[in-house]
Amino acid sequence: MTEPVPSDENLRRVREKVMQLAREIEQMSGQDLPPQTYFQEFLNRVVMAVGARAGVVWLVEDGGRLGVAAQANLDQVGLRERPGALQLNERILGEVLQTGEARTIMQGGETQLPTEHVLVLSALHKEKNCVGVVELFQRPDVPAKAQSGYMQFLEQMCGYASRYIEGKRRNQSGSTDLKHSFWTDFEQFLLRIQRTLDEQEVADAAASDGRSLLACDRLSIVIRKGAAVRVRSVSGQSSVNQRSNLVTAMTKLARSVVEMGETLVYTGKIEGLPPQVEQPLAEFVQESGSRMVMLVPTFESLPMVSEQGEDAERERRAKRVKATGCLIVEQVAESEPTPQLEMRTELLADHVGAALWNARQHHRILGLSLWKLGGKALEWFHGRKLATTLAVLAAIAAICITGMTWRTRHRVEATGKWMPVEQHAVFAFADGVILADALKVSGGDVVEKGQALLTMESEQLDEQIEKAQAEVRKQQSLRRHRIAE
Repeated sequence: MTEPVPSDENLRRVREKVMQLAREIEQMSGQDLPPQTYFQEFLNRVVMAVGARAGVVWLVEDGGRLGVAAQANLDQVGLRERPGALQLNERILGEVLQTGEARTIMQGGETQLPTEHVLVLSALHKEKNCVGVVELFQRPDVPAKAQSGYMQFLEQMCGYASRYIEGKRRNQSGSTDLKHSFWTDFEQFLLRIQRTLDEQEVADAAASDGRSLLACDRLSIVIRKGAAVRVRSVSGQSSVNQRSNLVTAMTKLARSVVEMGETLVYTGKIEGLPPQVEQPLAEFVQESGSRMVMLVPTFESLPMVSEQGEDAERERRAKRVKATGCLIVEQVAESEPTPQLEMRTELLADHVGAALWNARQHHRILGLSLWKLGGKALEWFHGRKLATTLAVLAAIAAICITGMTWRTRHRVEATGKWMPVEQHAVFAFADGVILADALKVSGGDVVEKGQALLTMESEQLDEQIEKAQAEVRKQQSLRRHRIAE
């Protein structure tokens, strides 16, 4: 009876199989193959690597619509059989084409799925334009932790497919056209990261544009604030899950490199590397599956105008510039860096570090939102509006001053009536009717206390008097009868 294979051995075999498929895709991307053959072989290997149920390669046709360039097991997911499924799927593909970012869509989210399968999508690029989408239909019960890994793998493989679409070969990296294209793209890259002073926006732009600029599989931006080291942005991801195993391992490795402040390059061998990075590097490589990892630190910007003198120069030399973060460059299929990768990465690190440092210094201003609001209000008064506002304020001030200082007589006319100084209100003790000839005094007469002023008649009082008289007569009659007895 044979012994079962340990789980670690199974995991190692699966990783080796996936890496072999990734290397085959990378090799195919450098060959001169017909598009139909390439995309079908590409899709078969991607579906096999992630264990997907089905997959489709969509390419933008001349009319602007998406057409199927290759498909694998598409009839097994029921996309064409379900009513309205194709329309939902086209809407999702259109969103990926617009953003150019990889996505994982599962049941229960904001986006309605065309089938019950989890969708993993990544865009294909040609000269920074989205020209297609690779769509994988994954099992509904796939673990949440594995979904991000599938998306990252698909994004890396789509990078190879994008190279095939662009027709780039490794032996063309030193050509004059590519050099000119790099510097043109580099200028656009600098313009984009300098357009904003928001640290997160700078990191996102650096990761997304820097990945295509360096032609690597993944680029991550790490920053340090105080003692905390945090992965701020990863290419192809709209947000970073700080609790994922990959990001946790990346953070540990980046912390060691940031503390050293030196560039670290891993090409499959750990010989000659600092001891403090061996364990974090091994954990990160095992989790990411990358064959080449380069970490280049970024530093805070020095003041452009510094103090002069020997003491100031000696102090600057003695002071160590602190690293504010690092750039993490990864290659999955190749263990050797592509030509000029290290030099270009250090070039990007200098500019990205300066942009991130400027954004951080900007947000350190106390009450920044209030200052911005006040600045916008003051900016409104520039130009002709300032002269108009000053003229209106001067007119209002002149009117107010004139009103407070100018004196004039104002004659007031009104109709009055003489009234007694002492007056008293008179109230009747009961309701009644005042007779026409019952008034005993006239207006303006002086009266004495207890003097009758008028006579009133009250039916209620008359009824009460009659009842009282009847009761008296009744009691008198009863009294006479008793006396007679």
